[in-house]
Amino acid sequence: MLTASSFDDFVDQLLDIANRAAAALEVAGIPYRMVGGFAVFLHIDAVDPMAARTTPDVDFAVRRSDLNAVRTALESSGFHADENTFWDTISGRKHSAVHLVFLGEKVRPEYLEHFYSYRKA
Repeated sequence: MLTASSFDDFVDQLLDIANRAAAALEVAGIPYRMVGGFAVFLHIDAVDPMAARTTPDVDFAVRRSDLNAVRTALESSGFHADENTFWDTISGRKHSAVHLVFLGEKVRPEYLEHFYSYRKA
């Protein structure tokens, strides 16, 4: 039976994954953006919690040129790399992961647009 407590535990797990990954990238000095379904969930949840929906992973946009540094940073924070996906080894749940999206590249070849890039303020 799915309960509010079960959902809260799931969201807490995703928040932990997002916070650990973000902290690792920040300590390493790697610029990033949290993107995708979980980022949208956090935004919508703050505005209208009843409309918020989430995904089982957290997506981060990084530069491909930073990939080796990202891999080192995330692996030192308890993630195991599998190409551009980093599985959470601390929780032991393989379905919760950090996925990388590369700035300035198409996510899929058939897409018309490249993923956005960083803009200086």
